[in-house]
Amino acid sequence: MRDMPLSCRVFGHRWSFTARDEEMTWSCARCGELGGRKRYPTAADARRYATAFDTEHERGERRFMLGAAPLWVWRRWRRR
Repeated sequence: MRDMPLSCRVFGHRWSFTARDEEMTWSCARCGELGGRKRYPTAADARRYATAFDTEHERGERRFMLGAAPLWVWRRWRRR
């Protein structure tokens, strides 16, 4: 915990998923900490799950930005 960057302590880890052969691994994109690994029956399954989890993570960030847009517009309008 002591070596963990401030961004990971405050916001949590930012997991990045990769697949090599039948094994999917995930690690933090900020600090590099290994989160875990899981074996699948085929390499195609491992790739499919790694891609799906990475896409879901990105979609969640975009959803937050779209949700914050009305607040940004309201604050801009109020300053005028």
